[in-house]
Amino acid sequence: MKIIKKGTPCFVTQIGHNNFYYPIYNDEGLTCFEEDVEDFEIKSWLCPHSSLKAIYVDVTSIKDLYGSTKTIVWIEKKHLKDA
Repeated sequence: MKIIKKGTPCFVTQIGHNNFYYPIYNDEGLTCFEEDVEDFEIKSWLCPHSSLKAIYVDVTSIKDLYGSTKTIVWIEKKHLKDA
C-alpha cells in the first residue's frame, strides 16, 4: 500500500489544452498535504514534467484547498512511499 506523508509538496491543477489537467508548476500552484494520506488514486496522466504523478485525493487533505469533494494534485514520484 502507498502512503503520502504529511508535509509532502504538491501542485494544484489547472485545465489546459483539450481540457487536459496540468499542474500549476510554480510558487502559486505549490501547496502541501496537511495529513498522511492512504486513500488516493494514482492517475496515469502525463504532463510536461515527467517527475510528477497525478493524484486523485480528498480536497480536505490539501493545505489551502476547500470543498467537500476530491481533486487532482501533482506530486513528485519520489514522494509515493510504501506504507
